Amino acid sequence: MRPNRRQSPRRWGNLSAAAASLRVSLTPTADAVRICIFGLMMVNISAIQMYMGPVRLLRPGMTFLALAFLLAVSKPTLVAWKNMTASYPSKWIMIFFGLACGSALFGLSLGGSASYILNVYSRNLLFFFLIVIAIRNVHDLALLMWSFVVSVGVLVVLAQTVLNLEVTREGLGRLEGGEGMFDANDLGMILVMALPLALLFFFNGKPRTRMLSLGTMIGIPVTIALTGSRGALIGLVVVGLTILVTLRRISVVKRVSILAVVAAGLFFAAPDGYWKQMSTLLNLKEDYNYSVDYGRKGIAKRGLGYMLGRPFFGVGVANFPRAEGTISPIASARLSEGLSVEWIAPHNTYVNVGAEMGIPALIIWLSLLLGGTVGLWRLRRRLPPSWEHESAERKFLRDACLFLPISFLGFAVTSLFLSHAYTIVPYIIFAYLGGLHLLVHNELQVGPMEGALAVESASGGRGSGSFRTIGQRGGLAAPKPMAG
Repeated sequence: MRPNRRQSPRRWGNLSAAAASLRVSLTPTADAVRICIFGLMMVNISAIQMYMGPVRLLRPGMTFLALAFLLAVSKPTLVAWKNMTASYPSKWIMIFFGLACGSALFGLSLGGSASYILNVYSRNLLFFFLIVIAIRNVHDLALLMWSFVVSVGVLVVLAQTVLNLEVTREGLGRLEGGEGMFDANDLGMILVMALPLALLFFFNGKPRTRMLSLGTMIGIPVTIALTGSRGALIGLVVVGLTILVTLRRISVVKRVSILAVVAAGLFFAAPDGYWKQMSTLLNLKEDYNYSVDYGRKGIAKRGLGYMLGRPFFGVGVANFPRAEGTISPIASARLSEGLSVEWIAPHNTYVNVGAEMGIPALIIWLSLLLGGTVGLWRLRRRLPPSWEHESAERKFLRDACLFLPISFLGFAVTSLFLSHAYTIVPYIIFAYLGGLHLLVHNELQVGPMEGALAVESASGGRGSGSFRTIGQRGGLAAPKPMAG
């Protein structure tokens, strides 16, 4: 009689059919929504369409967004609508959006907030929810995370070939923002966030994916040097140290080698005046951000005052500059003397959220960041060590719980110096967080035996656990641990 493989406790212990790496591929009919999201990611992050002549006139961002939404509505089987309510980041973002609408009603300018929400923020939220519902299985999550890495890779290429260096008054050569919606500081933040995700695919991808990831990893510190961003340097240092401490499955020599490559790229690509500019971090009390009223310290103190003065809804979405120009202590003093007043942005995402939307919104924001860092690291501790070799899908999920938190940490640090409460960048990783949580919890319910029976073959055959696809049995040898 043929043995019952599902009941045999030794079967997965001798497993030799687990795929060594995850295949990232697209099927036009089954992945039409994800193809549109891939294109939308590319135009939002790299702004490549702005350098393609007549293509920019077609408004590819709006085109991809509309197509993805129409496909999701007309062909529900292409997406997982249940993720809208099953994903806890989605629930928090819905509440966050409700608070944004409340801040518009009770803020300084209903028209200003409403216009921003309708014209800018709503589109970014639609993109967020499209990513959430597009994640049906591990391959979808990997594809959408890969789209971010590829977009940053294109951004790196554009920085080296198209964008120019602008010389500041201090003599520093800084990368111009070009035709995109992000300036040099914003680009630095995005690059820092992408480094851990590029590492994720370097350790989990097919050879071509590994090569593209490696090229992106090398290009990231080079481009960070060209941005001249001090916040990006701080974020890069924090991410580098976190990689050194947390990637214990990789030998110390390999971890140090990764950081040495990053440091070398930063050092050799640094433009004139870069290290002089970075040296100001060692003497912050003499920096303008610390000493003048319109520096980041003064702005943060006034932002805290706006939040405490309007604790439930703040001054309203996109109304921080209006508050600076109308109700701030500086505005009152200067206007009484007939002097002009600057309407200035918060330059700090936490101040941005708290001052414009109040304390409840700030709590939600901090909860999402904690969930993406500490929460994922704690979740990874619950995962069986056997996931490292049972299948490519399970290995990817386990490694994603290690690398995605580092990307979150990169954003958490660099956003201390930038205003990104409503831009698309944080909502991309929030969507990844929701999809990763759902897939891990679903796979934990499957159990080790069922997950180990069917694995992906070299030709894209059967998947593991709850991510099976029809195909032949067999596959590659069990993958080696990340330590290599």
